[in-house]
Amino acid sequence: MKILFIANHFPPINNSASIRILNYVNHLQVMGNEVMVLTPDYPKDFINYDEELLYKINTNIKVIRVDMGSIYKRIYPKKSRQIGNDSPAKASKKNILKSSIKRNLAIPDSYIEWKNNAAKIGDKLIKKNKVDIIISTHETPSCHLAGLKLKKNNPEVKWITYWSDPWTFEYYRSRESLLKRNVEKWLERNVVKKSDKFLFTTEETRDLYISSYSIPKSRTAIVYRGFEEYSRENSKKFIGLLKKDKINLVHTGEIYTELRDTRPLIEALKALEEEERDIFDQINIVLVGGVDNLKIKKELKDIKCVSLLSRVPYEEAQDYMHNSDGLLLWGNKHGCQIPGKVYEYFGVKSPILTILANNQDPVGKLMKDVDKGPIIYNNAQEIKEMIKEFVKNKDKKEYWYEIIPKYKWENVAKDLFSKISD
Repeated sequence: MKILFIANHFPPINNSASIRILNYVNHLQVMGNEVMVLTPDYPKDFINYDEELLYKINTNIKVIRVDMGSIYKRIYPKKSRQIGNDSPAKASKKNILKSSIKRNLAIPDSYIEWKNNAAKIGDKLIKKNKVDIIISTHETPSCHLAGLKLKKNNPEVKWITYWSDPWTFEYYRSRESLLKRNVEKWLERNVVKKSDKFLFTTEETRDLYISSYSIPKSRTAIVYRGFEEYSRENSKKFIGLLKKDKINLVHTGEIYTELRDTRPLIEALKALEEEERDIFDQINIVLVGGVDNLKIKKELKDIKCVSLLSRVPYEEAQDYMHNSDGLLLWGNKHGCQIPGKVYEYFGVKSPILTILANNQDPVGKLMKDVDKGPIIYNNAQEIKEMIKEFVKNKDKKEYWYEIIPKYKWENVAKDLFSKISD
């Protein structure tokens, strides 16, 4: 089968979405499919650029890198936080201006030129290679709009839309202009109308779209992501900020404080330091990937047992996970999604300490099903008690240290293929 992916998060970009698409295409290609990927041609100073990831793409996959366009080149986030020779204050003002432009003027997102370039090139690819299936991924919605153009020009080709996140139902949409919201709702409706099949990552998101757009359930499916097998013995005796004489609790991925509230953790750790010093002195918490709120970041830094790392290469993040004694997982405060990192955690021989945002958090059901660690709600008292219990009894439940084979990438890819083939 000939499959064309449209994905603007793909190596060398290092984020959860990129790793997911990388593994989808690699494993689909190994299964005998001819896979092509339409993706942006990212500049090397892009904030998530990780050149090592390029070597993880199977050599038989055809990757077509499409020009981003002049608008994106002016506003993309760079590795350096300071812009040129500007002062930090001036650089901050420029960043605020860029965010405002992207939030209110770029419809649906800052890839507005890229999607048109991608559609033109994609049309030629489809005709030349006789593509069987187009799969457009949600990161970002511009991928779906490129897919929509391709479907209109090639109605005989099956078009599958992959919704890793809801589009117009995201919590932050209320902060955008009314014009932008209305236009995007219209665009989303057009995408839904033309799509042949819909892939979702949670039941909650699927139900939301079925009820909002009257999509027949038979045209939908739930798909997953997975983990790469990894050997601790191959981690080159990794230490980093881990401490051999401590119980190391690790979280990977940037903490977006609008989605994940770390204040209860801060309160719990302060209480442990004052009331349970023997427990506090045994733990070392490493948060890998950064925190987007400067105030929260400072509060975390001020706690003796907490270390913060900004963005690190993919392999280094893997080393931290696989050499941990426990993994921290926060559910999202808003929306109906499951953080992608949970599936990578399933491949780690360490327990997962799950902190749910609320009783509607879809992470809860998933974690109960796999039974790979304690599950609590996000309040200081429960976090404090969970840490105490884990320190005292972390080795008593051996099954917490097992991987979850169902989510190996090879199994996830087989499941995906069965759902795009029917």
